[in-house]
Amino acid sequence: ALQRLVLSKNFFPCFPVEITEIHHLKFLTMEECQISMLIPEIGNLTCLEELSIEKNRIRSIPDEIGNMK
Repeated sequence: ALQRLVLSKNFFPCFPVEITEIHHLKFLTMEECQISMLIPEIGNLTCLEELSIEKNRIRSIPDEIGNMK
């Protein structure tokens, strides 16, 4: 199963909901992607240990992010 995903320096105006279906994902890097918001479904990534979202345009973080490890 996919455990590490690096999508840095790609254009994502919104966090892709499809990523939240990768339930065994442990490490996600989406730096410099111009993301403006995280979606509540990010809480579905319950195995996620590391989320790197530096240098984006995110102004708020949904409460569901607390579902991660």
